Amino acid sequence: MDRIEEKGPLFRVERQREGGAREIGDMLGRAFAENPVARAALSHCTQASRLLRVMRMNRALVRLAQVAGVLEVARGEGGVLGASLSFSPGQWPVGLRGQGWMTLSGLGVGLRGSLRYLTYERHTAHHHITEPHFYLFVLGVEPRLQGRGIGAALLRSFTARADAASKPCYLETDRISSVRLYERHGFEVMREIDIAPLGGLHMWLMRRAER
Repeated sequence: MDRIEEKGPLFRVERQREGGAREIGDMLGRAFAENPVARAALSHCTQASRLLRVMRMNRALVRLAQVAGVLEVARGEGGVLGASLSFSPGQWPVGLRGQGWMTLSGLGVGLRGSLRYLTYERHTAHHHITEPHFYLFVLGVEPRLQGRGIGAALLRSFTARADAASKPCYLETDRISSVRLYERHGFEVMREIDIAPLGGLHMWLMRRAER
């Protein structure tokens, strides 16, 4: 186990191949419900409704990672403290099994929310790098524990897999604080975009060179 801060909890990073979709998805929902992407895509929802919808969406995305990619969790005495959903070379775009869970994730946010998330996807997809790479799809930490090293530990596990394969990494983020975290782990901003249909939502697209 790694210790996060002097008074922080103990946790371990491990792969989770099955189970836990509700617990992990709800944690990710709490982590992302107030992020710019969720607020832009679900601007028609109340705060409570947005949280519930983002939780439901992430439960399906957790299963997507389990069937088509890699799900890693930071687990401590209090349960799941953080999680990353990622895809190794050749796993993204997802195949038929994964597409079913992608559809369910859209149903979780309702028709209007699903269309707005699809708008987000359309605007970012054509910037996605085409060379074989590791894709960090989601990385989230329980809000009360953010900034204590859990996300960094999950990120180190992800980049270690890429380094072992001598492949680059790619991700998208909607927060400048996250940009700073990723930069400390070797990522560089390759492009910034604004998504006009989502109120000018600003995104940073980042790449980490192979090691």
